[in-house]
Amino acid sequence: MNDAVTFRRMTEADLDAVLKIEYVGHGVINVIIDEAHLLNITVKPESQGRGLGLVLLEQLMKRAYEMNGRECFLELRDSNRSAYRLYERYGFNEIGRRRDYYPAVGGREDAIVMACTLFEE
Repeated sequence: MNDAVTFRRMTEADLDAVLKIEYVGHGVINVIIDEAHLLNITVKPESQGRGLGLVLLEQLMKRAYEMNGRECFLELRDSNRSAYRLYERYGFNEIGRRRDYYPAVGGREDAIVMACTLFEE
């Protein structure tokens, strides 16, 4: 993979062209008034461990701030410790739990709710 990473805002109209580029991950944010929600962030397993998740998260939070987001919330499975460490490294703090929120093998799993304040960089 080329070490040059680029980010672009995409629309449905250019999705096919974007998917022809080497895909390593994506993220989705939603901003309503001044509250951002990180809905999804993923990096392909073979591209993990190279700092791309943090770079992607930084870009998403920058965009959320540009869209007037001043605080960001997210949730993740309790078992997703690598994501938890990534979010902590960025500045997210655990603010709550949703008990037995996700289905899991052998039962249910808690959702961890995290938040951070967004600042202009």
